[in-house]
Amino acid sequence: MMNATAMAEPTSEPGRGVPVPVRVGIVDDSAFNRLCLSEWVEHESDLQLSSVLENGEEALRTWLLDPPDVAIVDLEMPKLDGLTLVRLLMAKRPFPVVVFSSYSSSDNVVRVLEAGALRFVAKPDSLVDVDATQLRVELLSAVREAARVDAGRLVAARTATPSLLPGGHKEYAVAQRLAVLVTGTGGPQALFELVSGVKEWPGLGCLALAAMPAKYMYSLAARLSAKTSLDVCVLEVGVPLLENTLYLVPRDVPFELQALSRGYAMTAVSAVADGASHFADVLLRSAAEVCGTHASAALLTGGGVDGIEGARAMQARGAAMYVQNTRDALVPDLVIAAGSLGLPAYALAELGAMLAGHEKV
Repeated sequence: MMNATAMAEPTSEPGRGVPVPVRVGIVDDSAFNRLCLSEWVEHESDLQLSSVLENGEEALRTWLLDPPDVAIVDLEMPKLDGLTLVRLLMAKRPFPVVVFSSYSSSDNVVRVLEAGALRFVAKPDSLVDVDATQLRVELLSAVREAARVDAGRLVAARTATPSLLPGGHKEYAVAQRLAVLVTGTGGPQALFELVSGVKEWPGLGCLALAAMPAKYMYSLAARLSAKTSLDVCVLEVGVPLLENTLYLVPRDVPFELQALSRGYAMTAVSAVADGASHFADVLLRSAAEVCGTHASAALLTGGGVDGIEGARAMQARGAAMYVQNTRDALVPDLVIAAGSLGLPAYALAELGAMLAGHEKV
């Protein structure tokens, strides 16, 4: 297992090149959880404990005056819950937030990500008698990734809008063209912005590969459907893909496209030759092979390089490839890595129009 400290990319003190630890704030109503989280942070040389607070009201008061570089926030707390806290922070003084909570229903996860949190890490009901090694690595990795996000790129919390799935499935034709969106950290926020101005994608079915387990995607689909006239749904394996539809694709298992007598469908892959986590590359390569010039793709916010080799395969087959512009990506690693491919970069609203086959707006 990779040591958590080895993953650090500490900033440097201006003019001196001295690493400056990431200041981490913690808010959790459990004294035991606060103790565990504090010890995890203090154990890391590149992290520094900034504040340890026991409820949302105290956190809001403290962090509006002295915000940490990254906050670890529980959801279920007295006086002010974590969701409301995130909304208020994003509206008044935004900075990166990682939610760490056992209150992990799919709707809560999507709501807090929509409000502006960068990551959600599921916490067991109790940290007592839990082998927390992997959990600690996952949480601190999320903190380090969040610390690299420029607070100026975070948007104010949106006004909550009741979200419902479409009342009935619209009678759309089978998609003749396919687009693939590759996202990571910040993906839900990027998808909200990308689809909000889209009225239709005639002939196009769109697959959004998101760094989110399938169980949370139904709530994300419901909330996205309230922002657009497109159909939004969670992928069903083997079902023909339809036009004017955004399909949310989890990264729980790798998927490939397959050609049908009319249109296309997705199928799960039992094994991946080049690494179990390269799911974007697998999907993009299959899109290149199966769809050729009838495929397009866009690389959006996210860490790592999964998707770069798949993008090369798309280019080789003449498929259209785009990338989100670096200044708008919350975590720009993937879009920066795509620079070697010479891909055109656009704002998210522009990408929505490009995928529809419109001219650059």
